[in-house]
Amino acid sequence: MDSIAIGNRKFYKNNFYTMGILNITPDSFYDGGVFFDEKKAIFRAEEIIKQGADIVDVGGESTRPGYKKIEINEELERVIKIISKIKKSYDVLVSIDTTKSQVAEEAFKNGADMLNDISCLKDKNLANIVAKYDKSICIQHNRENLNYKNFLNDVLNDLKKAIKTALKSGIRKNKIIIDPGIGFAKNLEQNFIVLKNLDKFKKLGYFILIGNSRKKFLRGAFNLDVDQRLPSTLAINSYCFFKKINFIRVHDVLEHSYVCDLLKKIIF
Repeated sequence: MDSIAIGNRKFYKNNFYTMGILNITPDSFYDGGVFFDEKKAIFRAEEIIKQGADIVDVGGESTRPGYKKIEINEELERVIKIISKIKKSYDVLVSIDTTKSQVAEEAFKNGADMLNDISCLKDKNLANIVAKYDKSICIQHNRENLNYKNFLNDVLNDLKKAIKTALKSGIRKNKIIIDPGIGFAKNLEQNFIVLKNLDKFKKLGYFILIGNSRKKFLRGAFNLDVDQRLPSTLAINSYCFFKKINFIRVHDVLEHSYVCDLLKKIIF
């Protein structure tokens, strides 16, 4: 595919795009509680937009290691009013980061343009909801165990199964993005195996998103605390730029905008 559609915008194969993270949570691993207040969340959304993000990814439930699941109503209370205000106030694409079909549906009703699903479509009704509203989806690899027989093949096959579910549900191919799932159901070595084999994921024929921003595996690699992991994140995402990955999902939008602009000047 040369392009995909998200909301009213097209994204092209050889370009590099940024998804900015907006966590409306008290317990996310990096910015938990920082934007939990509604006014702070809206201010941060505006900041993310001004700093150059193509998509604002709104999440109401932490997925950090050891996170506690929250009830549907609580997640709805956290994210829906924020999504609605962002869409009414700014001309920007919004993604809902959830694994719950009820939350996804309410988000779509309030203007969200796509679903960011970190569960690899564990809730199969998610695909039905995306198709019903003709929205886009990012399917991230994940599983409940690390019982791999052949790690790389198993990850690819898990994604293929989820893609098949999405297509059968009626989601159009040009509205599907895949994410190999850095930091999810993978140990330190396996995260780097994924990064070393991005070309194999590209062969699946879909646009790819990588989310490594400040994640725990960077501590394992360099013994860095979360507030020290920006340089490592920038390094990996620069590598993704050269590998012609399409999207990166980041906390630090401004710094990535600087780096991407510089790389474009050098290459193009």
